[in-house]
Amino acid sequence: MKTKIFKSGNSKAVRIPASIQLSGPEVEIVDLGADGVLLKELAQTRDPWDLFREGLAELGGEWPERAQEKDQKRPEW
Repeated sequence: MKTKIFKSGNSKAVRIPASIQLSGPEVEIVDLGADGVLLKELAQTRDPWDLFREGLAELGGEWPERAQEKDQKRPEW
């Protein structure tokens, strides 16, 4: 399926043909490099906690170690 690229403001845009039914208001664009791009339809509303859990899963479910000096000098209030 082909479509034209056009300019919309300072961005490039494409029209998605009506034969492709998208129900949500947003899509994620995944850059596949030389192979092109992939449009991934996002859910209607994304729960911020779901995004948080996805981020934790990327860390393997653990928080990274934090290096902190023991004796920190801080200004008086």
